[in-house]
Amino acid sequence: MNKIGILLILASLFETAPGSSSHLALQARLRERQANEQDRAGPYVITHEDAATGKKAAEIRSFIWKHWSEHRRGSLAVTSYSLEGVPAEMTFVLEPDERGVWNVKVRIERPTLKGTTAEHAGFRAYSVQRIEPRHDGQSLAKVIPEDQIRSGENYRLIFYDEKGKEVGST
Repeated sequence: MNKIGILLILASLFETAPGSSSHLALQARLRERQANEQDRAGPYVITHEDAATGKKAAEIRSFIWKHWSEHRRGSLAVTSYSLEGVPAEMTFVLEPDERGVWNVKVRIERPTLKGTTAEHAGFRAYSVQRIEPRHDGQSLAKVIPEDQIRSGENYRLIFYDEKGKEVGST
């Protein structure tokens, strides 16, 4: 049983009267603890063969969308390997920023390769949209309504910065 479950049981045992100051204080502490808890997923490891099936990528999209749409804190780690076996590490952190605005912080790290330098990139997205997969690469993106339930295999995610500029996708 997790800490929240234990606190809920304790709250019911010691509850003297709904609305009492001790009861209200305990409820406030429970809400604060729930708001600060963070779900963690991964680390996912995606090989070139995994990329072909798309199953792990669909799980990753589902995790990100669920946490984004429900404003649930979460973090996810992914290591993906190129055909040549070169790893790229990505982390996604879903949480409010220092101003309390909900966002996804994405960090990407790639190693130094012959003729290149290591890349440490990232962005913060303040808007996320699910779109229909585009198989021709040219058609306009069709946004999927937020209340529509879909498997991560049936959409792509587009990330936008504070100004509405596209900064990434998965």
